[in-house]
Amino acid sequence: MEESAGHSLLAQVYDLASALMVQMGKEDLAGIGAERAVTAAQASGDELLHAKETSEYAWILLYQGRLAESENLAVAAAECIEPPFAAPDENVAVYGHALMIALSAAAARGQAVDRYLSLVSAAATRLGREMRIYQTSTFGPAGVYMQACHVHAVMGEPLKALDAARKIRAGDLEGICYARHLLDVAQAHSDAHQFRAAIAKLTEARALAPVWFRHQGVARSLVDGIFEQEKRISPALRDLGASIDANWYAPYHRPQK
Repeated sequence: MEESAGHSLLAQVYDLASALMVQMGKEDLAGIGAERAVTAAQASGDELLHAKETSEYAWILLYQGRLAESENLAVAAAECIEPPFAAPDENVAVYGHALMIALSAAAARGQAVDRYLSLVSAAATRLGREMRIYQTSTFGPAGVYMQACHVHAVMGEPLKALDAARKIRAGDLEGICYARHLLDVAQAHSDAHQFRAAIAKLTEARALAPVWFRHQGVARSLVDGIFEQEKRISPALRDLGASIDANWYAPYHRPQK
């Protein structure tokens, strides 16, 4: 029992380390951490934890631009634990979390996402609340709205993205999670040629997590795009441009045309 608990804890530590590395643009290190998390989770004998860590590895593949692999692995993880009607909430949350990653990968590939959106929405409705998963992730209605906003922003559907964002209440998302959401909202505003609103959301995201913001390829691409389209460069836009690290990442953000 103690050995299983130790493997479970080790898997979650690797999970957190992997998430930190990917946010810093160190995808190779993130991949190593994710692989070790999967191995430790398997050794723990906890089927749900193994499915969860497998889906997290799929998330790293997404950041590496290995989109089809990411989608297939996340779907496989979800199918292994597809919850029956009487399944506990933890099972539903891990299942929904895995499908959220498959949803992101499908959107980045330019594939149809309606089925994924339907499945994750149903899982979130069944829970009816935000639920923490193994202390390293969450799943619930707000997260689904956030992901819907992200997917529609990625697919160049700004009105749908902004509609999903309006369903998120103040306090539903916190910290870097909310900052990342603001980048999607800024993307939607930019695509709708609402550049002042996009700049405001980018500025808000930077204020929440300035070091994290510097490394975000999405932010860099947004700022560059607004620079190209605005006739007058405002002080706020110039300040954003000066605050972003040139070594940006996330090649998956938009599907190739």
